[in-house]
Amino acid sequence: MRYLALVQRKRFLGHQELHLLARELGEYSWSPTHGQLGSELANRFNPSALVIVELNAHQQPVGIEEASGYLVSLLQSFSRFSDSFKAQVQEIESWKQSLIYQSQELSRRESELLERAQELEVHFTQIAGAESRGDAPEPGKPYYPDILTGQIREQLVGIRDTLQALLPEATTDVAFEHDWTNWQTDWQSYTEDAAQLALLEKELAHAQQDYEQQCHSLQHRLATWRANWTGWEREQHLLDYLSEGSTAHPNEKTFAPQPEQRQLCEQQQEYRQRANLVLEQENELSSQQAQLQRLDSQLTQDLSTAERRELEEEREFVEQSCQILRESLRQQRQRLKVEQHKVEQQVGQLETLIAQLEDSTRVTERTSRGDFRTHLQAHQASLTERHRRLEQEQAELNMTQSQLNQSKEALSEAQAECAQHRQTNQFQYTHLQVCQLELEKRRGALEVRRLLAQECAPGLVRLESLLTGQHL
Repeated sequence: MRYLALVQRKRFLGHQELHLLARELGEYSWSPTHGQLGSELANRFNPSALVIVELNAHQQPVGIEEASGYLVSLLQSFSRFSDSFKAQVQEIESWKQSLIYQSQELSRRESELLERAQELEVHFTQIAGAESRGDAPEPGKPYYPDILTGQIREQLVGIRDTLQALLPEATTDVAFEHDWTNWQTDWQSYTEDAAQLALLEKELAHAQQDYEQQCHSLQHRLATWRANWTGWEREQHLLDYLSEGSTAHPNEKTFAPQPEQRQLCEQQQEYRQRANLVLEQENELSSQQAQLQRLDSQLTQDLSTAERRELEEEREFVEQSCQILRESLRQQRQRLKVEQHKVEQQVGQLETLIAQLEDSTRVTERTSRGDFRTHLQAHQASLTERHRRLEQEQAELNMTQSQLNQSKEALSEAQAECAQHRQTNQFQYTHLQVCQLELEKRRGALEVRRLLAQECAPGLVRLESLLTGQHL
């Protein structure tokens, strides 16, 4: 797992630690996180440097590299993404402008058609009035009223031609039906992709949970294996000592095993070093607190503004130093208690081991050398078998660790692919929303044209019959 971290220097100690800032979930996908890690690898970088840290399954740093190159590449990628997004926004705006223009043009044509229909209605009213006054022609004679002469006749012919041209357009819109069918197909495809994406995200969540459980199980197995390995080493040391002591003189003095003695001495030395460090920090804290009291006493006196500001800044710095020292002392005391507990444990184990050795020595004195050697050989065979099983278990653990690393890489790739799919799905949704808005406007305009055509159809029939009768 990769983390973005900040290199920080510990005051009064000289060491550096890593302050974790974010955890990588996938390509271009990070999640905020918090925590500190100590590592000797951090000493290779300057304080306040941003680095990329690679952690293993035990949350231990296995590699650190500068983050500047990666961050520059990430910013460039987001810049390209921003340009692409702006281009799509501009394209959507151009679609909106085109829809507005088409809507305005349609409204203008509808207004013209409505005005002509009103004029036609006026003409029909005039003709109906003439018929009611008895101005109808005799049978077999053409009817040429003054109302149908000249400019009015030309207007009626123009209105008829316009209505005949607009009626098919108002009743059918093949392009709209085609676009609407395509949009429904695209929407169905989008909903299916969204459902598959949701299922994939759910499966990835389960896979992530299974991976974390397997890592936890592996850590537990590793801890058990280390404990068993330590027990095997202790028994092997005891057996080696007994094997050497079986040929020694019975009155020779029994000594504690050298490896346990060396380990105890090392732990005691480490404990003394840490205790000395705690003592030094306590002395430094006492000195800082005394300086803080002295500054508080000086601040109660009559001082100029500049002197008071300087003393306040110095006091703030000393107070911060005291806080850092207190926190460091708290941590050092906790570690000191842990070291003390380890030393006490080691002393107890060594005393137990010495008692076992003394008992074994007494058994050796009471048992014949041949029987005791046979017993040691049998125990050595048992330890050899345990060693073989431990090595086999170690190989299995290494194989499991390798499989988990492969699962981690596959999971990271799947998460990155899922994030990219989610982004594509979101763009598709935005595009479908824009297309739906355009189609809804076109549908509304088509409904208006259909209603208008229904209103104008009777008038067109009367106008056609009137003009046809006029040519008879």
